[in-house]
Amino acid sequence: MTKFTINDKTGLYIRPAYQELSDAFEPFGSDSIGQPAHNSPPTESAKREIVFIEDNVRNISALREAIGAGKEIHILDSTRDGLQQIAQILAGQTGIDALHLISHGKAASINLGALILDQSTIDAHASELASIGASLNQNAD
Repeated sequence: MTKFTINDKTGLYIRPAYQELSDAFEPFGSDSIGQPAHNSPPTESAKREIVFIEDNVRNISALREAIGAGKEIHILDSTRDGLQQIAQILAGQTGIDALHLISHGKAASINLGALILDQSTIDAHASELASIGASLNQNAD
């Protein structure tokens, strides 16, 4: 899978989504925004993975089912700064093996709620990115 680096200071990567996946989804209400969902408890040896889904992604319920067991799922409010939401959710956590972001975007940018994170906005959000990075283990995805 191709990775696009958008800032050398943060090491942030954006991976393009597959069109087939996004075509399968329909609009979803915001009644569970900010509420974590666990498909099943992870085992001790399982990777600790957290999935963030923007609430305006189509067919979110089918997507949640397809994500698989053992992943913590959070729905982001698309009307608020998604990067701040992620940083708040991850505050004080450590040892996370992978973060997955399901949202909208285009080449070298991603929509995170009301924020469009790209080369022109990334430096202004260095503190949130550093906070999120502190939650990840050394070899995290």
